[in-house]
Amino acid sequence: MSALALIALGWTGWAILKKMYPQADFAWYPYIPLAFFAMAAILILALLKTYKKDGKKLVNLYMASKLLKLIFAMVYILVGYFIIQDFKVFVFVFAAFYSVYILLEMFIIYCVEKEIKKII
Repeated sequence: MSALALIALGWTGWAILKKMYPQADFAWYPYIPLAFFAMAAILILALLKTYKKDGKKLVNLYMASKLLKLIFAMVYILVGYFIIQDFKVFVFVFAAFYSVYILLEMFIIYCVEKEIKKII
């Protein structure tokens, strides 16, 4: 479900940006949702593996994932600063995806916690 939402948002965002900023080079655009999709897949696999073994370690996993996402975002924006010509559009798009990703991540974590409650 989250993957489909991310793909739909990606295509919609790309179409809107093409209309708003036709002069901008969007060759880098597909890498932003791809990076967030990879992070979501890794988080889901880690959550499924951890809660089956030891549900008490979930809090540590949540905090570690938040820190890793923050580091990833900072590095991604820093690299984009040196590579992308229209940096303002890049930061706007990245911030939009980051916000949507956080909302989807909250939904994923909610679903995992709900499953844990059923088991206990």
